Amino acid sequence: PKLRLKIIVPENLPRLPGHFSLTQALLASPTAYKRLEIAVQGQRAYLLPYRVGRDEQELSVALRVPILGPSFECCKNYSTKIGARALFQEADMSVAPGAAIQATAAGYEDREKSKEAWASKQREIAGKLVNLIKENPFVRKWIFKVNDEYESRGHASLDLKKVDPLCDVAKRVENIISPQDPKATERVIAMLEEKLLAEHVQIHNTEVYPTWESYVAQFKKVGGVIEAFPEWVVGSPSANVFIDPLGNISIQSTHEQIFFKEFTFIGATFPQSSVPHLPLAQAILAIAKKCYEKGIIGYFGIDFVALKQEGLLRIWAVDLNLHLTKTQLTFQFFDLLSGGSFNPESGTYLMPYGISYMADQHGKESEVSASNLASRRSYVMTDFVSSSRFEGLQLKTFFKDCRNLGLTYDIGECTGTAFNVIDTTSAGVLSIFSSGFTIIDAMKEASRTLSVLARRFGQNVSRGGGKDAESFHRIYSTFRFIADKLRSPAPSDRAYGS
Repeated sequence: PKLRLKIIVPENLPRLPGHFSLTQALLASPTAYKRLEIAVQGQRAYLLPYRVGRDEQELSVALRVPILGPSFECCKNYSTKIGARALFQEADMSVAPGAAIQATAAGYEDREKSKEAWASKQREIAGKLVNLIKENPFVRKWIFKVNDEYESRGHASLDLKKVDPLCDVAKRVENIISPQDPKATERVIAMLEEKLLAEHVQIHNTEVYPTWESYVAQFKKVGGVIEAFPEWVVGSPSANVFIDPLGNISIQSTHEQIFFKEFTFIGATFPQSSVPHLPLAQAILAIAKKCYEKGIIGYFGIDFVALKQEGLLRIWAVDLNLHLTKTQLTFQFFDLLSGGSFNPESGTYLMPYGISYMADQHGKESEVSASNLASRRSYVMTDFVSSSRFEGLQLKTFFKDCRNLGLTYDIGECTGTAFNVIDTTSAGVLSIFSSGFTIIDAMKEASRTLSVLARRFGQNVSRGGGKDAESFHRIYSTFRFIADKLRSPAPSDRAYGS
């Protein structure tokens, strides 16, 4: 309804630099700001920014409207890799073996002292890595994470199997290496500093950090963490949480993240499926309680990794996203269309009507009861399908083609495929989710949707947008691979979230 939905566009947005945030553009646009001020005057309103910064706090004070989220200082402390890791440990959550590298102190006026500080930081990184390798001899891969980056932009990895001197360190624990060769550790640290890191660390986003020198410069400047990458990963569950200002905690949704190579997030399945829901829910609540103690409220996401360790299924907390996540936005879209409810105790989505279906261990569906008034739904989402063939396509034409090709969403059954298109397709980007009775149904529907789009619009990939513009081929090939694996009856094929 018009009375409930108002879209205000900052009038000076086209004249401002491209790096300006929406809040900065609003503060620099008097007409739009005045319209917003009138709209919230006398209303029960609050701000829900993607990330809370100084500009958002300034806007909140100017409008006299509270922010539903943590303070800027809280965000600065706990949205980083170091801060999130410390918070998880305070909440008694298991984290990956690793170490934090604090930022290099800024402000050296003496050039020689500055060089000494940077050299010292390089040695600290090499020294901590060698100690981690000695303490965890069975870990064969280590991940570097830049402190203030998001998703996988600041990730790099070191595979020990490709570096002979480090393999030697990994094979021997400290109490063996010291008596035989006390200087072995120092030699390995020196080799790391001189060339091994530069030669063997794989940077995962070369558009942001094209060389090891540029990567390590940022790592030294802002700090970061070094963490073990588990060999037996079975999934990557994530959770979306909401904490109201009074401290009431609710689990909004859980997802199983799907990654392309190099830790690139390309989608997720709902609900998560790699671990039993109860222990995951307990971990989520423990972290959420600690978050509230630190002053964190509003929407946020928690990322985990599920792994096999000594024959047991375990979970590590790996990241904290202090904002309304992409997966939660998709869930809210799905929830709006479906009209059911998420059960935080079971981790399932229940419809208020219909037949309930359950999948056995081989993925075969069986009808449970026609009188059961709650029917489960699952979905697969991907929020950045990009292709040059979508650019300039009229929405009317696009949706007509979808109907003709059988890409529809059944409002009655709440199954099928829905598209989330913001404004137009001029940017060549689509957001898609496919729903079904089970995750297997949803994944097959998603794979079919991408296959149909590929045949209709071709797999021509837009190169203009850089790495993200190749997403159509990445997502299509990955989803097709998963769908093909799910058709096999082998129980091991169910662990597809890794």
